[in-house]
Amino acid sequence: METEQLEAMYTLAVERIQEFALKHPDETFYAFAICEDMLCLNSEEEFQMLAQSWSSPPSSPEELEKQRFYTANWFYQGFAELPTISKLYADHDVLSDEEQLSSNYRKLVDTFLERLTKEQDSVFGGLKRSPDSRIFYQGHVY
Repeated sequence: METEQLEAMYTLAVERIQEFALKHPDETFYAFAICEDMLCLNSEEEFQMLAQSWSSPPSSPEELEKQRFYTANWFYQGFAELPTISKLYADHDVLSDEEQLSSNYRKLVDTFLERLTKEQDSVFGGLKRSPDSRIFYQGHVY
């Protein structure tokens, strides 16, 4: 994994997160994820709006939790893209599930998320966050 690639990815992500925070000062965010080459966020307010649109509520607390952290349902899925990792993701996507666990893409994303987690107060400082907010990787679900 190249340090330069990680730095470029990190710098762009921080810029996009801080720009996003300026546009959404009144929402409370409970999760940040990276999915493919996209940055994703969701707020309590947007999740409540989604939940109100369901014809029937989830059948269990586990199912509700699953829906809450499924980035495809998020209003702000892909609020920013990281084009510097698009090729790495494309190479990763054709691998078997087992091979994906140690792909160059996954190693880079894991290192990226570790750094975001360590520096979350400065990176996400402009966002209002719930006390139990999470930072995670969302593998593509087919």
